[in-house]
Amino acid sequence: GINAEYGPFEKPRERKKSPRMVKPRFKKLIRKTKGKKSGQKVTGTKSLINNYFTRAQALRKLQITLKAFRRLCILKGIYPREPSKNLKANKQKTYYHAKDIMFLLHDPLLATFRQVQTYKKKVVRAKARGETTRLAQLMENRPRYPLDHILKQRYPTFADALKEFDDALSMIFLFAQFPQTEKIKLERVEHCQKLCFEFMNLIIFTRSLEKVFLSVRGIYYQVIINGQPIVWLTPYNFTQKLPKNIDYRVMLAFLDLYEHLLSFSLFKLFHDVGLAYPPILDKKKEEDCEGLSSFRLISLADAQSEVINKEEVIPKAKAAKPKKLAQKLPKELSKKLQEVEQTEADTENTDAQSDIVGTDTSFDRKKRLFENLHFFLGRETPKLSLEFVIRSFGGKVSLDDATDQSITHHVVDRPVIKDKILGRTYVQPQFVYDCVNAGVLLPTHEYLPGVALPPHLSPFVDDEKEGYIPDRRTEIQRIVEKAQGFANEYGTALDLTDFQEEQPEENGEIGDGQDSDEDEDDEDDGEEEVGEDGEVIRRKEDDQKEGDDKDEKPMSKKQLKKYKKMRKIAKKEAILMRKTPEERQEMEEKELKRSMLSSSKRRLYDKLTSQENRQKLKNKILEDRKERIQKRKEKEFSGTQPADNSSQVNKKRKEAASGPTQPKKSKV
Repeated sequence: GINAEYGPFEKPRERKKSPRMVKPRFKKLIRKTKGKKSGQKVTGTKSLINNYFTRAQALRKLQITLKAFRRLCILKGIYPREPSKNLKANKQKTYYHAKDIMFLLHDPLLATFRQVQTYKKKVVRAKARGETTRLAQLMENRPRYPLDHILKQRYPTFADALKEFDDALSMIFLFAQFPQTEKIKLERVEHCQKLCFEFMNLIIFTRSLEKVFLSVRGIYYQVIINGQPIVWLTPYNFTQKLPKNIDYRVMLAFLDLYEHLLSFSLFKLFHDVGLAYPPILDKKKEEDCEGLSSFRLISLADAQSEVINKEEVIPKAKAAKPKKLAQKLPKELSKKLQEVEQTEADTENTDAQSDIVGTDTSFDRKKRLFENLHFFLGRETPKLSLEFVIRSFGGKVSLDDATDQSITHHVVDRPVIKDKILGRTYVQPQFVYDCVNAGVLLPTHEYLPGVALPPHLSPFVDDEKEGYIPDRRTEIQRIVEKAQGFANEYGTALDLTDFQEEQPEENGEIGDGQDSDEDEDDEDDGEEEVGEDGEVIRRKEDDQKEGDDKDEKPMSKKQLKKYKKMRKIAKKEAILMRKTPEERQEMEEKELKRSMLSSSKRRLYDKLTSQENRQKLKNKILEDRKERIQKRKEKEFSGTQPADNSSQVNKKRKEAASGPTQPKKSKV
C-alpha cells in the first residue's frame, strides 16, 4: 500500500487519455458505419468468422482424433468449404461450415468412435501386461458401428443410390484385385470379390449390359438399371503392385460405405427380379476356379420351400440311410448324379430367365446376339471379362472341356495354333467386344489368330459432334445396315461371320499423272505449317530464311513487337487468299462483330472459338494421317504388282523365229 511518489495510503491518479489515442478508434467506426443509417446494425468480419470452423476447432468441439474425424466426414459426405471473399482467411488452414460441424455433433457414430479409442487403450495395456485371456475377450467384443442410418440420410430414394453406383463399383472391383497387406486384409478382398460376382450374375440374368471398351487403364462397362446408365472401370487381371505414397485409410473409409451401399441395393435388385439373395455358392466349382458359374441363382419361391424343409424335423434313421447308400455307390454313378444335378440347376436358371426375357418386348435382337453360339476360352485370354460379356448376351461358355463338339467359336490370344479342330472358328478376344458394341456378328476373317486387328473404337464417343468419323466406323455401319435389312425382311439375324466386302481396286485405276502428283504431295507433307483454322499457312523454307535474317541482325524489343504484328497480319492474309470471296466476306463480318463487343465479352467469345479451332486442328491432323497411310498402302500395292512384260516376251519370240542374232560391230 506504500507508494513513494504519492504517499502511504494514496492511490495513483488515473491518467486521462489524450485525444490522439481516441482518433484511430473513431476512424474505424466511421469506416464500418460508412453508408449506413443511424440505428442500423453494422455487419463486420466477426459474423462471417462465426460461420466457419477450422479443422482444429472442429476437433476440439467433437472431441475426437484426426483419423476419426476424417472417417466421419467421408461417411457423412461432409467436405471442406472455401470462405467468402469478404473474409480474409488464412489460405493454409482448412475451413468447415459451422452447420456441418453441428450436424456431426449429434450423430450416434461419435459415441462408437470414442468407444474405439478406449478399446485401443485397453488392447495396448493388455499386450504390455501379457494378459492373453483378456486380449482374446477384447478381440471378440470389438466395437462395431452400423451404417444403416447414414445410407438412409445420404440416399433417401433408390434413384439417388443408383447415381452413386459408378464410384462404388469401380472401388469394389479395384479392391477385388488387390493383394493381402498389413492394412488390406484377406477377408476384405474376398468380400469384395463376392459382391462383384453377385452383381455380374445379376446383370447376366437381366441382360442389362450395353457397352464395353478396352482401354489402357482397364475395361469400361456400361449397364442400364431402372433407366439409369451406370459406367464403371475394372482393372485387368494382373498382379497389382501397390504404391507406397497413397493413404489407404481414406480408400478403406470409402470402401466401408460402398460395401454397405452395394449389399443393400443388391438385396433390393434381386428381390425386384424375383430372385433370392444371396445366391448359393457351390464350393466345388469355386475350388475348380469356374468363376461366375460357381454361383447358383434361386427364385424366391424355391428359397422359401428350402427353408421350410430345413425347419422340419427329420428322423435320425431315415437321415442316415442316404449316407450309407452314397458310400456304396461307385465313382462313375456319383459323377453322373452330379452332372444331372448341375443340369437341373442350369435349367432352373434358364426357366426363370425366360420368364423375364421371353415376355418382355424390350429385349431386342441385340440381347440375343450370342444365343446359339458356344465359346471355348483359352487360358491366356481374360476369362472373367469374356464370360461376363458372352453370357450377358445369351451365349454359352466352357473353360475346361475343349473336345466338346457343340463348341462353335474358340477364343485364342496366340499367333499360331498347331492342332486345329474342324468345324470351329478361331477368333481373337477383340471379336467379342466389337460384336457387342456393333450389335451384330461381325465377319471373322479380320479377327483370325496372327492377323493384325482392326482399330477398337470407343462406343462412348459421338463422332458426329467431334467432326471426325473414322473409316472403321463407316464399315461397321454398312455391315449393321445390311444385317438390319435382312432381319426386317426375314425376321432372323444375318450371320456375317464369313462375310467379306468386295473392295474396288482403286490402285489399278490410278494413272501416271496421279502417281506423280501424290509423290509431290508426300514430299511436301512434312514441310507445311497448319494454322488455327486448319489452313496451311506457309512452308518451312520461309521459316529458315527468316531465321537466317534474324541471326544476321539481332532485333530490339520494338522491332520484335513490330515483327510479331506483321507476322499475324501475314497469316490472316494468307488464310484469306486461299478462301473463296464468300468465305472472306463471312470472316470480315465476324471480325467486325467481334470488334463491336466489349473487352469482357470478347474474351468469352475467344475462349469459345478457341475450343472449336482446337477440335478442327485435331480433325485436320487425323485426316492428314489417314491420307498418308492410304498413300503408303497404294505405293506398297503398286510395288508388289507384277510388271507388264509383254514387250519382252514379243522380242524373245521374234528372236526365236529369225534365228540366232549376230553380235554388233563396234564403231572405231
